[in-house]
Amino acid sequence: MHLKVLVWILICATEALQYSSDVFNANKDVGLGFDYSAISSVTVDSQVACALICSTNPCCLSGFWKRQSDIDNCRLYDAQFLPEFLTKEDKTVYFTRREAHPRRNELSSWAIQKDRVIRNYDEEKLSVCSLQECQKHCDHKVWCISFDVTVAGCYLSAVGEDMVDRWAELPGTSHGARVCNAQH
Repeated sequence: MHLKVLVWILICATEALQYSSDVFNANKDVGLGFDYSAISSVTVDSQVACALICSTNPCCLSGFWKRQSDIDNCRLYDAQFLPEFLTKEDKTVYFTRREAHPRRNELSSWAIQKDRVIRNYDEEKLSVCSLQECQKHCDHKVWCISFDVTVAGCYLSAVGEDMVDRWAELPGTSHGARVCNAQH
């Protein structure tokens, strides 16, 4: 992990608007365009410190660090946000994990709802499979926080039910939402 941290620090030292390391991707001057609850909010001196806190939290998939903010300038989230949810925000860095924390699946459970799906936010479609198979596919994608199973297949999504109001009642379907149970 020390080499990964060193690479991250060196990359963060650049003034590029976009950069990545083997641990995180980052974009400067990007903010969150809607109200979504952070899993953790702390005050830190640098974006590197914020990223390091995220890297140790099994539930953290992304974070925002705002320079020149007095309190809670590091906000961590259990989701990676679609471009349509992001806005331009000066002096703010948005970073996303390239891989999930090794313990995320171990510390997660799934809340299953029958006869409901989220419409129009499918990132990946797989051929017809069972609820358990669809869940396993979602477990292997860092960005996947929910899935839908229908007779047509398994639909993986980076969107959770608390992000959008796109529910459809559909008999014979199932919706699974990741619940990360790690202490924040």
